[in-house]
Amino acid sequence: MNKIEKMRPLIASKATMCCITMVVVLALAVENVGAANKARTLFDPEDPKDGEEPQMSAEERVQKLREYRIKERERRQKLPRPPPREFNSPRLENIWKAAKDRYDNVTEADTLKKIKNDLNDIVKLEKTVRKDEELDENSEKLKTLREKLKTFFDKYEKLQPPPLQLTPHNDSVLEDPTLKEYWSRVKHLDFLEENDIRELQGEFMYCEDQIKALNHFLDNDPAFKKFHEVGHDEITKVLKKGENETEKFMEAIYAQHGVNETRKAFLIWLQLGKEVANCYDRLHHYTEEEIRKEGFKEPLVNKLWIEAQKSNMTKLEMQKFKSELDAFQNKLKKKENLVRHASEVERRYTHRIKNDDQLPHPVKVDMATQVKKMREEHKSRREELSEWYKKLTSKLFSTIPDHLPDEL
Repeated sequence: MNKIEKMRPLIASKATMCCITMVVVLALAVENVGAANKARTLFDPEDPKDGEEPQMSAEERVQKLREYRIKERERRQKLPRPPPREFNSPRLENIWKAAKDRYDNVTEADTLKKIKNDLNDIVKLEKTVRKDEELDENSEKLKTLREKLKTFFDKYEKLQPPPLQLTPHNDSVLEDPTLKEYWSRVKHLDFLEENDIRELQGEFMYCEDQIKALNHFLDNDPAFKKFHEVGHDEITKVLKKGENETEKFMEAIYAQHGVNETRKAFLIWLQLGKEVANCYDRLHHYTEEEIRKEGFKEPLVNKLWIEAQKSNMTKLEMQKFKSELDAFQNKLKKKENLVRHASEVERRYTHRIKNDDQLPHPVKVDMATQVKKMREEHKSRREELSEWYKKLTSKLFSTIPDHLPDEL
């Protein structure tokens, strides 16, 4: 018997063991697959706790977000598109439109044709420059294009009417008559510096935008118009009486315009109406010649300064107090900018949260969180300024008989 025949029983026994091992491994694998199917995955919803509604799984949230994006894309596709442009550059397009408006008769057709030819030459040269992959900054093609553009703009850009700007001698950009009246004072404030003029321009244009928004709601929202007719002072008195009186006041308007529409209009009116009233007060104060010459720009700070001049402070104390008022005014200005931004964001976000049914829940939660943070920051700034105001007024109490009102 040779060696191979002697080893056959051993080989057979090893083969049998291998088969048994493979069977065991396969059985364990099948068992693990079954366990994996029962195990929780990232896309399974978590088990709700007692008293809670079952949550959506991640897969369901992704599907809902995908459906929202598809609907949003379809909505945008249905929106009216702007008319097609003949030139990609807005600057060239605007000049071409101005030229067509200017040279619109037969006798000037040759001038219009020449302008169009110049524009086409510029466009062709620009395309050639863009295709040149090895283009150098100092290449002749680029220099030629820049020269052509400069020549063209110098010659034809004057066809466009200059943009409206608010200047001390021009108020055509303003539509509100009260703002026009206040702006007419600016030309008499010849002691103002350039920075002061720019700041006033920004203030007036901001107020113009707020007034336009107010007029838009007055024309399109009956509930908003009703609150405006009642007036800010009367509604403030009602709010100070408490929730019961406020609810009675609101119920009369609910009956006419509905609960949801009334509440939405009231929220917008509280912010917008107050901001427009503040705009008028600030601009009236900012453009008073005597105040701008001798006092502070912010009405509240100026009131403190006027009261300080009635006190028996020494010259050194007055200088120190004035520097503190300067710092207080800067803080008030920063708070004013924060309030403007927060009010605009809150009005925009609150409107979307309540009216956009297709807005995903996570986006709504994020918007509500941002609004809450802004309110908290506004509250902390207000508390800080209130403390500062109390410290400033406490220095005047010993010299002024009447208590200053707590206006913050």
